Amino acid sequence: MEFGNSCYERNFQIRTEPFVVGFAGKTHLVTCLKEYDHGIPKNTTWCYDANEVNDLVKSKLSYKKWMKITEKRYGGFGGCLNPSHIQELYKRFENEDVNIGLSSSKTYGYLFDLLNVPIFIMPLHARIRRTNSDFITLNPVLKDVDFYRRMDTYTAYQELLMYLSNKAYPEKVSPVLSDVLKAETHGVNKYSFRKDPTKKG
Repeated sequence: MEFGNSCYERNFQIRTEPFVVGFAGKTHLVTCLKEYDHGIPKNTTWCYDANEVNDLVKSKLSYKKWMKITEKRYGGFGGCLNPSHIQELYKRFENEDVNIGLSSSKTYGYLFDLLNVPIFIMPLHARIRRTNSDFITLNPVLKDVDFYRRMDTYTAYQELLMYLSNKAYPEKVSPVLSDVLKAETHGVNKYSFRKDPTKKG
């Protein structure tokens, strides 16, 4: 199933489809742009920036067609090539204002705990339920989505190593002690400043 939008001009078609890449506890929005000539796939580009998406779409279309897209009103997120829509989508995602289908209050970062994997990729608007992860690819090959354009190899390795280390050895939660127990653990009790009657001398 595809969740994006298409634009036709003569025998040329360009299709956009937004995806979420989950990597080491953080999520990244990426738009897949597919170009077709007479229905034959010609090129696929993965864009991690709204300006890159808009510039690429603009470069592939005539001025007249681009202006028509620019002036077109847009509605729900994920189904329009309007540049204002693309900018707004990336902005909302960056501010964690795009929720998943599990709950109206949960964002995509929640999926790391649900799926128990360090890396995943899924269409942005797939409606995900606890018992249905058909749209989610677990531990995908990141070069297939040009993830190096978002994060260089060395940084990605460090981020992944740190994430897995924290998962393997989670930080222990300190127990909550009352003031009396805190004092006793430091050797202070009710006889610290007066004589214990059980002791002679």
